[in-house]
Amino acid sequence: MSTIKDVARRAGVSISTVSYALSGKRSVSEETRSRVEAAVRALRYRPNAGARILASARTQILALSAPMHDHTYPAAFMTFVRAVTQAAHDHDYDVVLLTECDDAACESISRVVSTGLVDGVVLMDVVGEDARVPLLRALGVPSAVIGLPEDREGMSCVDMDFGRAARMCVARLADAGCVQIGLVGQPQALYDRGLTFAVRFREAFQDECRERGLGAAVTTSDAPGAVARLRTSLHGLDAFVLDCGEYAVEQVLDELRETGEHRLVGAAQGLSIVVGGPSFDPGRFDPPLDAVPVDPVRSGSTAVSLLLGQVDGGTAESVELYAPSWVRHGSVRNGGGLA
Repeated sequence: MSTIKDVARRAGVSISTVSYALSGKRSVSEETRSRVEAAVRALRYRPNAGARILASARTQILALSAPMHDHTYPAAFMTFVRAVTQAAHDHDYDVVLLTECDDAACESISRVVSTGLVDGVVLMDVVGEDARVPLLRALGVPSAVIGLPEDREGMSCVDMDFGRAARMCVARLADAGCVQIGLVGQPQALYDRGLTFAVRFREAFQDECRERGLGAAVTTSDAPGAVARLRTSLHGLDAFVLDCGEYAVEQVLDELRETGEHRLVGAAQGLSIVVGGPSFDPGRFDPPLDAVPVDPVRSGSTAVSLLLGQVDGGTAESVELYAPSWVRHGSVRNGGGLA
C-alpha cells in the first residue's frame, strides 16, 4: 500500500507539500498540484485517517463507547453495537469501538477526541451518574446517548420507555386476571452499577403493582432457583415478568419443566409469563413467550441521526423515548396481551 512518502517521492516534492496540495490548507502552484494528483492516481494512494483530517473538517469516523464488564450480556451487547455500526455505515461513517469501563472509558474518549480522530461519540450501557456525560459536554464534541442518564442537560438521548414497558407488562397481566406477580430482574451487579434501563423497569414494575393493589415480589437472575425464591416471598404466584437475558429466561422455564407447569403457561388456570425489554426473540422458547421488546435498530439509528445532526450544525439537547409494543405468543392467559 502506497504512503504519502511514496507520493512525495514520485511527485518530487516534500511530504508537507503533498499534504497542502491534498488539503487545500495552503496554496501551491497549479503545476505542483498537478504533479501530486498524478502521483496519487498512479500509486492509487488513499489518505489514512490523519490525512483525511487534514483534507476535510470531518473524519467520517464515529466512536462508540460501549463498556464491557463481567456482567455484560454478549448477545444483547453485540445487537446494539451492530445497530449503531450499520446506521453509521448507512451515512458513510466508520465506527471505532471503545470497550473500556469507568475511568478508563473516559480516558479512551478523551484520547480519540483530542487526537481529532472522530466526528462524534455515541454512548451505550449508560448508568445514572455517568462520568462520560459531563466529559462529553466539556469536550464539546457532537454526541448521542442510548439510554437515560440522570444528567441530560445539553445531551441528545434515545431509548425505549422502559418504565412504560414495565407498566404495560403489569397492566396486561392484571387484565388477564393475574394478582400475584413476580419479577425476575437483571443480575444484582447491574443494579449496583446503576444501569438505568434496569432500574427504571424495576421501579416502574413495583409502582404499577402497588397502584393496582397487586401482590409483587422481585428477585435477580444471577442465581439459580428464581421461581422458588419468588414463591417463598409471594403466596399464590400466578404470573412472571422476566426482565433478564435469554439464558436466565431458559433457567426459569427449566424450573417450571421440573413441575410440569410449563405445559400450562398461558392456559386459563396456568401461569402467565411476559418477557420485558428483550433484544432476542422470545418466540423461540418452549413455550413461546409474550414480550415487550426493545428495538436496537431504532435505538442505534436514532442515536446516529441525532449525532450527525449536531455535526451538521443542529442543536444537541433532545430526549426521545419511544413507546413499547406488545408481541403476543400466547403465554398470557385469558386473552391478555392482545395488541
